[in-house]
Amino acid sequence: MRLAPVLLAAAAALLASAASTAAQPASRSGITGRLNSTGSSTDSSSAVISATGTGDLLVAPDRAIFMVVIDSDAPSAAAAGAENARVHAAVMAALMKAGATADELSTSGYSLQPRLQFNLMGSPSPSAPAPASSPPGASPPTSYRVSSTVRVQMSRLDSLGSWIDAVLAAGASRIGAIQFEPKDPEAARQQALAIAVRNAHADAAAMAKAAGGTLGPLEELSVQPASPRPIGSLAALSLAETRRSVDQTAIQPPDLRVEAIVLGRWGYRILP
Repeated sequence: MRLAPVLLAAAAALLASAASTAAQPASRSGITGRLNSTGSSTDSSSAVISATGTGDLLVAPDRAIFMVVIDSDAPSAAAAGAENARVHAAVMAALMKAGATADELSTSGYSLQPRLQFNLMGSPSPSAPAPASSPPGASPPTSYRVSSTVRVQMSRLDSLGSWIDAVLAAGASRIGAIQFEPKDPEAARQQALAIAVRNAHADAAAMAKAAGGTLGPLEELSVQPASPRPIGSLAALSLAETRRSVDQTAIQPPDLRVEAIVLGRWGYRILP
């Protein structure tokens, strides 16, 4: 029978086909852009160049936002609330005296929490009998804490240090992280977008020239999510950290970084 030679010939053909496929180069792509084609290698009408552009812009801040936190502890909820109201009023008065307007101040938070004693097992301490309304096994609160928060937004950045000194002298417990912002963040973002588009176009044109062709018309342009970056902030200030032997707290606002990322796709033409 001649079946064996036929099978050997078929196996040889399969091995040759596999070797030819393995010898073909794998497709490669760059980090910021790639050149690809969905048609044949001699047809440039379907070839495109994709490039990513980043635009960074440094702008000076025009305003600062920070939180003033007031904590008050007392044996009863009523006493804690009354003490917090007193300090809250003193903080607001100190800010107004320092130059703040009513539009720049607002109350952004208020809470009342009982403070319990816990034993080493993590359960409320049974050192005292619990009221009838308490859950089984719970102990009565040892004290109460009232916390209120004043949100301050200011545009006179040269007065930032003196405002912080004023609220701490009035009895504030701590200052939240200070955030700096430009007056018109959308205008800064638009400028960063324009820079990103120019950079993407320049990279695409360079790739087209290096590949032996020229850049064709724009086919697609989209904005990519930028990596979240703090727009500019300083760490929270505590009462102990800021009550030091200096005449005034000095804070230098940092420049703000505004970032935009775009992805563009252009046609690619082979030069004759």
